[in-house]
Amino acid sequence: MKANELRIGNYIANGVEGIFKSDIMSIGKVLEIGNEGRKFEQIYCECEESLEWFFKDLYCGIPITEKWLLNFGFEQYGQKNEANPMVLNSRDFDFAIYPPSDFYKKQYWHTGIIESINSHKTLNIKYIHQLQNLYFALTGEELIIKQ
Repeated sequence: MKANELRIGNYIANGVEGIFKSDIMSIGKVLEIGNEGRKFEQIYCECEESLEWFFKDLYCGIPITEKWLLNFGFEQYGQKNEANPMVLNSRDFDFAIYPPSDFYKKQYWHTGIIESINSHKTLNIKYIHQLQNLYFALTGEELIIKQ
């Protein structure tokens, strides 16, 4: 992950990106992205119990999970399966995100902007910061943790 993909307020992990939860040392909310002397070498984050610097090549994206989506206020639409999304209602449209599907052989969530009953657009995303940035670009509002 590159620092230029991040915005203030994004959530990222500090550690080595991997399959196992133990690979992630801590999760933080971005407060500062480098400075003139460091040029994105470090990311300053607010973590659960402290403020920490996340160093270059050690910070990574947080994979999207159902738990994160629930924390952001998404709700399950219909029965829980790979065909039904989790939806966040916005003032102007419903923002839907579909779980990874074995059919597509991908580990990416598929976002859907439901503009009308017969129209939607999709985009593959993998990390929480990507979801936050996409939501902000479409709504002009931050995607915040509600729980």
